[in-house]
Amino acid sequence: MRFPYIIIAIVFLAGCATTPPAPPPPLGDPPVRSILVVPVNNESLDVEAPDLALSLLPARLGRYGYYVFPVHTVRTVLTMEGYHEGGAIHAIPTERLTALFDADAVLYVTIKQWTTRYLVIAAESEVKMHYELRDRFGQTLWETESRIVHVPNSQAHYDSPLAALLGAVIDSALERAAPPFKDLATQAHMQALSTTNPLPLGPYRRPAPERKEIVDEPELLTELE
Repeated sequence: MRFPYIIIAIVFLAGCATTPPAPPPPLGDPPVRSILVVPVNNESLDVEAPDLALSLLPARLGRYGYYVFPVHTVRTVLTMEGYHEGGAIHAIPTERLTALFDADAVLYVTIKQWTTRYLVIAAESEVKMHYELRDRFGQTLWETESRIVHVPNSQAHYDSPLAALLGAVIDSALERAAPPFKDLATQAHMQALSTTNPLPLGPYRRPAPERKEIVDEPELLTELE
């Protein structure tokens, strides 16, 4: 009798179907579609830090489904308006910035730490940044902070204590000569956008392909027969 097998097959297939989770609410009201990333405010002593941090942010932010204004165009327009430094730009009312570029929101990034510390025969590099997204009226929509620390680990590559000591000295010298700030800034942006306080996805985010349960149809047909 095939009737019980048909019921079992129907129940099995129904159990495989999953209801997709409801999408998170859009960011802002009305929803944010475009974001203006203004030059970074630098509270560290590294004069090259703001440009590097800014250059790594728009592409990653765009992957979240928002239109991001070209940073070089933004800088040019602000320079023509008489604003050059990140601190002075952050002091401009948000309403004026959004009106100037017809943007839905403005992202402010402040570098809190961008340094390499030397500890006798060791060294560590740290990048710490604060992020704040404001709407057209200056209201905070999203805010978070990220901190990434890099410490070379020489002991993992050497067997003897003397070799480990020499390796630590070499790694410390390399860290001092060329701190991995680009990698640290990239990781800091990733942490801020997706880990610490995830940024909601924007309207231009491509939906992930649906996952379908694979059913072994030949075996199922064999049972039904």
